[in-house]
Amino acid sequence: MPALAVALVSGTPYRLAWKVDLDLPHKFAFQEPHARRTDVYVYGPLHGRRVLIVDDEVTSGHTISNLVGALHGAGASVVGVLCLVEVAEGMARNGLAEQGLTLCSLTTL
Repeated sequence: MPALAVALVSGTPYRLAWKVDLDLPHKFAFQEPHARRTDVYVYGPLHGRRVLIVDDEVTSGHTISNLVGALHGAGASVVGVLCLVEVAEGMARNGLAEQGLTLCSLTTL
């Protein structure tokens, strides 16, 4: 889990996106369009928070874009996107740049 590793190394708090719909306060939903189970949820107060999105792989960027929309709707400011693997043919980098986001990847395929 890249997000957990980054949080532990940096000493910063983290939130995980889950495909479990719980009846909890501060629930924000977004879609992972290419998945079998498309609904994803982030829990916790996010208003006024600066958020770095960390993912294992990014291809098209559609899921990240949907998450950015949910985070903005929750009042958070997204400062960038970090991933382990970027699949360059998916063109995520261009789409995220159009949203004003920088994609940093450890590996590009």
